[in-house]
Amino acid sequence: MDGSPRKTGLACSSTGYKATRVSCASTSTLRACRQASLSHSSCSPPTSIVEKIPEGGKTYRNRTTARNLNALLWQLHNGKLISPAYSSRMMRHLDGYSTSRLKALQSDFDLDMAGKTGFVSGLNGEAARISYKTAKGETKHYNFIVMIENTKMPGENGAAWGKRTSRAIRSIFKAVHKNMVKP
Repeated sequence: MDGSPRKTGLACSSTGYKATRVSCASTSTLRACRQASLSHSSCSPPTSIVEKIPEGGKTYRNRTTARNLNALLWQLHNGKLISPAYSSRMMRHLDGYSTSRLKALQSDFDLDMAGKTGFVSGLNGEAARISYKTAKGETKHYNFIVMIENTKMPGENGAAWGKRTSRAIRSIFKAVHKNMVKP
């Protein structure tokens, strides 16, 4: 790898909140990205709030990065966001989320997830803390964040694109999980 930034914001971490921008972590992950026809170009700008969400309304101009979502999940998991009590409370809200693109894989891999999905026209994402048991019975955790963006996609193609990128997220997860749980 040449060290240059890549687009498909994918971050995985098992050691603190040091995000690894995957371009890609393994040949199977790279293959999954290619099979999903995901292009690699420049990275997203850092997290910023550009507009507040109006009551009952929507906003699409606010942005974040896979790296920042990784840091947020790490801080929540370790009780370092606001306070341990509030971090725990926020994690409970994320535990067992039902909209995950990974939900169908949960029983295949015997894991627990806490996270949030996101889909708007042109962006499909998954940010999750994955917990699994090792062969020795120890519980281990890592963060899995994927953000797939296509800024040139017209809104009317959203449903088909969303299904295709959701399949890509599952394929990428399988490759990453296999790599993360190696003994």
